[in-house]
Amino acid sequence: MPTGGQKDVTPPRMLQMSPPSGTLNSNQKDFYIEFDEYVVLKNVENKPLFAFHTAGIWISYILHFSLTLYAFPFTENLGFIASLVIFVVGSIAVIVPTPNGAGPWHFAVITMLVLYGVGEEEAGIFALLVHSIQTLLIVVLGVWGLIVLALDKKKN
Repeated sequence: MPTGGQKDVTPPRMLQMSPPSGTLNSNQKDFYIEFDEYVVLKNVENKPLFAFHTAGIWISYILHFSLTLYAFPFTENLGFIASLVIFVVGSIAVIVPTPNGAGPWHFAVITMLVLYGVGEEEAGIFALLVHSIQTLLIVVLGVWGLIVLALDKKKN
């Protein structure tokens, strides 16, 4: 049986993207990035670890969302099942192609909260704060990751 050759350790190179990097106010409806090879996950070196990290990320998102519900007096009585339903509906709404999924996500979360008896204004405040906190967390963790990478490069 053929071995498939040497292990590929060279990362894929980006050949082109549309719209080009740095484009502002584009009215283009589609975007794409073309690499010099297919990018696939089937050859992930440690699949159980990859699955563990993926599950950990989703569990963290769910816990963050649920804990945030308990932080506000107008949502503290909804419970974990309601937070899970709202989280899932909001996650599905992100499929709608908009920048960062913000509009559809906000609409879905606000709608679900109103269906659970939360006032529309309070639901809007909740959606805006949760989205802002999640975005800030991603930025902070991204900066932390860059610092760790820079320190690791200095060691090596």
